[in-house]
Amino acid sequence: MNNILKYKSFFAYSEKTNKSFFTEFKNGINIVYGRNTSGKSTLIQAILYTFGINDVKTPLKDILDEKPIFRLDCELLIKNNIINLTLIRDDETIYIKQDKKAIKSFFGIGGNGSEHSKLKLFLHELFDFNLQLEQKGSIVKASIETMFLPYYIAQSTGWVYLRKSFSGLEYYKNFKYDYLDYYLGIENEMDREEKHKLEKEKLSFENEIKFLNEFETTNEKLTITKMLDENFISEANNYIEKFKEKEEELRIKESEYISKCNKLGFYSTRIKILNKVKRNHKKQNPEKDNCPVCQNKLNYSTESIYEYHQDLNDTENQLAEIKEKQKKLQGKINTLKNSIEELKEKISKEFQIVKKYEQEQITFEKWLNNKSNTRLIQNIELKLSKLSNDLQDRKGELEKYKTDDELQEIRKDLDSKFSKLFQRYLKELDVTSKSVYDYKYTTLYKSSVFPLQGVELHKAVLAHNFAFNKMINDNNKNSHRLPFLIDAIFKEDIDKPNKKTILNFVYKNKPLDTQIIISIAYKDDEDDSIIDEYNKNNFNNQANLICIGNAVKTHAFLSESDSKYEDILEETLSIIDNT
Repeated sequence: MNNILKYKSFFAYSEKTNKSFFTEFKNGINIVYGRNTSGKSTLIQAILYTFGINDVKTPLKDILDEKPIFRLDCELLIKNNIINLTLIRDDETIYIKQDKKAIKSFFGIGGNGSEHSKLKLFLHELFDFNLQLEQKGSIVKASIETMFLPYYIAQSTGWVYLRKSFSGLEYYKNFKYDYLDYYLGIENEMDREEKHKLEKEKLSFENEIKFLNEFETTNEKLTITKMLDENFISEANNYIEKFKEKEEELRIKESEYISKCNKLGFYSTRIKILNKVKRNHKKQNPEKDNCPVCQNKLNYSTESIYEYHQDLNDTENQLAEIKEKQKKLQGKINTLKNSIEELKEKISKEFQIVKKYEQEQITFEKWLNNKSNTRLIQNIELKLSKLSNDLQDRKGELEKYKTDDELQEIRKDLDSKFSKLFQRYLKELDVTSKSVYDYKYTTLYKSSVFPLQGVELHKAVLAHNFAFNKMINDNNKNSHRLPFLIDAIFKEDIDKPNKKTILNFVYKNKPLDTQIIISIAYKDDEDDSIIDEYNKNNFNNQANLICIGNAVKTHAFLSESDSKYEDILEETLSIIDNT
């Protein structure tokens, strides 16, 4: 059964400018409307940014300069159980709260470092998302962007090219095929695991052959042989000394790790205290506030006002400085932790060898066996022959395992189903250009761009995305389902008849299991009454309307903060402070 995510509300607050934004989402269709450049796309991009998608940082630059905190409240349906989720993003830190579970925090997720990888792994597990892609010769877990890609049409490239709403995905090898195979449910998860296992064994044999001159150091029995033979006594002693040195290195690293963790805890506590000091300090302005104890007017003088603002600036500077130190320290802790784990693994393997060496009783029979192993070392050609045979066996198994012909047959069948659905949608949208009905444009695995322009291209992309969304729902009951984000549905200069056709199409073919969030701008000669007409005439008055900038302002995503949002702000700050 699909895991289905539902958005409940979104809140943004900038302490720097004392501005905020709040809206609620409903089931079914949600329309985000306002003037051009009012901030409609900003809302959609801010939702993606809250999940840790940094690809939208550039278009959000003006808003991010105001240092906002974003909060998204959701419901995640897993096997008929509802999990309440709250995601908060404060610059390069994300906090995730699940019902009564401990709050998860991820520091320094502005790049693609280890903390962002932790966040990606967490979201993979949360949504049961298992897509793996090939990158630089290795199989890796797919990026967070690929979780949202089927459910997002970006205002810019999303209406021109298929699968291009996010940048950088082309760096994955064979991305289109792996991506489509996964969302259409073609790949069997157990088969994929077995294939990866065979590929790992094949790579292991290749590496062993390549580094044959070091073979005796990678084989435990042969290493012990060298240690027991009378010709290698000094080498055995050196081996043990190096083992002791690694243990000492581990002790030093563990001590350093504990020290840095304690320091990170100190920084977190210090940030909480400074946040409280700053909030309290702002309520004690000698220019307008009263004493919190006696309620008398605070001393109003040039010296006191200067001292007040100096203290406030000092608190904010300390907060910025400590946050930066916290981010850098978290990176050092992650690096140190990985180093400790690698060292422990090395010591564990070498300890088994050292232990056997110390406990071994050298009898004639065992000595003779060790001599046989020594002979094996001398006869490298025999080992090379065996490894070569094993390598060929694995290659043979991989060839028989899943042929390209079998995959092509499955893809061909799904392409046929998609083509029929896509062509039906094209006709519903009155796309008349004959060129787009060609097989290479109506199939999933061949199409990437359409030979169209203007409103015809716009409608073709819309039809393709709706058809793919339905194919996922019909063919893959294990894939996650997210709200369908359609940014700038009237991006082109679209006339009234085509607007009506597009909106009627959306209402008729909307997915029933997920929400749709659509952004609509209206022209200078229109006003917000046009949105009410759309809702009445095209959506049967079922759409939830979300207005940006009071339907008249531009660059108005954030506006002067309202006291009615005080409770949600305090709760948000409490979640941040209690991690």
